[in-house]
Amino acid sequence: MQGTFMRQQAEILRRLEEWDEEDIEDVIFDQEKERSRVAVALAAILGLLLMQGAEIGAETIHVTEPLDMTRPFVRDFIEQYPFRFANKLNGTTANRVREALREGITKNESVEELKTRLMTIPEFADRGETYAELVARTESWRAERTGERLMWQQSGKVAAHIWKCMEDACDFCAALDGMITSIDTPFFEVGESLDLPDGRTLLFDYEDIDGPPAHPWCRCITLPVEMEI
Repeated sequence: MQGTFMRQQAEILRRLEEWDEEDIEDVIFDQEKERSRVAVALAAILGLLLMQGAEIGAETIHVTEPLDMTRPFVRDFIEQYPFRFANKLNGTTANRVREALREGITKNESVEELKTRLMTIPEFADRGETYAELVARTESWRAERTGERLMWQQSGKVAAHIWKCMEDACDFCAALDGMITSIDTPFFEVGESLDLPDGRTLLFDYEDIDGPPAHPWCRCITLPVEMEI
């Protein structure tokens, strides 16, 4: 991911040098091209992590069959999810660039000052290293936990799964601890939110929450509840 952010940064800085100060969109990187680049690079990695998670899931419930890679949900995660992810990632970066430029323009900043301002957004700060690690770890966890869940579904042995948080979990994940849902039903649908008693809200505006992660850096897991025989 760091390479992606560095590539986008270089393109934006080049475009900013050539910018005629008429349309901010002229500074934004080619989002369609970046969508394909990110998705293709991600697909192979996610496929491997999905299979790794499926192996963990199989061991948990003591089955030996491999994950059926032809199942629709499996194909969707490998073939379509990378593009949904790329759209979200690139869209977030582009919006941050727009906001930074607009703020700088209102303060009559020079091109060099605008460059300095752009280097403060998460994707470009410290060469994107911290933000790249956040994205990589979160998506790796998502792929493994998805493979685990898909294996439980495929086995026919698991009726439900229970959300379990780590000891140092955030308040939102602590609130989820012990929540149970059918193995075929999401914990939250996209657009729903988790509301804490103190008024804080976690909005799920990306995908259905079929399992962890609930948010970036989330390290929660779910445990299977096997069907009664």
